[in-house]
Amino acid sequence: KWDVERLMPRMKGQIMRGNLACYMLMLGVAFVVTIGGFRATSGDERQTGIAAQVDGTAFRPYVYRQLIPCLVKVLMAPLPRETWARISKKIFDSGAVTRFEYATACHYEWWNTDNLVPIGLSAIITFLCLIGYQVTIRALIQHELVAPGIFGAVVPLALCYGLLFLNRGGTLSYDYPQVFLFTLGILLLAKDKLPLFYLVYILGLINKETSVLLAIVFALAYLGQLGTRKYMAHLAAMGVIFLLIKLPLQHIYAGNPGHIVDRHVLDHNISFLLDPKSASELISLTLLIIGLAVRNWSLKPLILRQASFVFWPLLILTFLFGWIDEVRDLIDVFSCGLILAAISIGQDILGWNITARHPA
Repeated sequence: KWDVERLMPRMKGQIMRGNLACYMLMLGVAFVVTIGGFRATSGDERQTGIAAQVDGTAFRPYVYRQLIPCLVKVLMAPLPRETWARISKKIFDSGAVTRFEYATACHYEWWNTDNLVPIGLSAIITFLCLIGYQVTIRALIQHELVAPGIFGAVVPLALCYGLLFLNRGGTLSYDYPQVFLFTLGILLLAKDKLPLFYLVYILGLINKETSVLLAIVFALAYLGQLGTRKYMAHLAAMGVIFLLIKLPLQHIYAGNPGHIVDRHVLDHNISFLLDPKSASELISLTLLIIGLAVRNWSLKPLILRQASFVFWPLLILTFLFGWIDEVRDLIDVFSCGLILAAISIGQDILGWNITARHPA
């Protein structure tokens, strides 16, 4: 008994140091991925960038993704835009931007006195979302799995760093906040915290309309768990919320250039899939992840299996209205799919004892 009492403080200290080291690594990975977003600008910033979104001049459908632009406008509201421009000029004149680019090996071609503050604030929000994303992944793993501590420590880092792969087609201001909010929505459903889930669902819809697919996760997770009337009322409420957010945004920005949705089936997607040289790498990797994800399917956490179903509507929507090789369009399903794959890697390759707390 005396030995146990003497060892307990030491064990607690080791756990605290381990957690502190893990969170420090989370900060580092979040910073690296945030910088990676600068290097992977998608398209013309004047059409798709955060400054144009803040001003309301971005092309459709990018201008509809208003969560981050609204947060940036709120943060900038205390001072006139001219004052922010003067502050930006002083920052440029001080050499801070040059030193930042030198230190990070990142030259971002869209820096200027008008865009610096919106871009900088958006990057800070992204950085915080990436930290929240890793914390959410860790909480989801702890809630759904019995696994070695290293699994819960490494997988959030790997999944966050893996977001850099999605930069193959560029990254936009709403991408990384989207993966955080969608994953958080899954965690809240797993914990049966519906009021908070609705809040995240609303924020997600303002950020990107594909958050409506959380309604599918809800429908699968709560099938048979609620009375029919209450179950249908929730689904109807989610549909109404989706329309109350989407339709006003379409009306407000109806005069912007661009289209409500893009269509690239004939001008890109079919030719990409028929070209084995360009498609083989992406398709092979996708099939590998799917194979790992579905291995021992029935023994894996139920909520992750249910959430992974949104891969199919996302894939169809991307084929019809996006670029099939722009993998960031599948970012909503990124977390649950890779956690399912990571379980197989941990069990079959590393020999770890990983079991689901809620397999059914």
